[in-house]
Amino acid sequence: ISFGQSRFFDCRLKKDHRVKVRNPLEHGSLLMMYSPMQDEWEHQVPKQKRLNNSRVNLTFRCIKSRR
Repeated sequence: ISFGQSRFFDCRLKKDHRVKVRNPLEHGSLLMMYSPMQDEWEHQVPKQKRLNNSRVNLTFRCIKSRR
């Protein structure tokens, strides 16, 4: 969940770095990434110039134990 200043969220395909997707994360945005996404794509919140306001991001993860 993203609060505050809008930022970009970039993804690129691991197999072909030419395939890229950019999404804006506005205040109150919820982004969910499921397993296939994590396995096949790289992601980042890139540096951006001229940002005037702060941003807080809350990340929740579901970690399954391997027993």
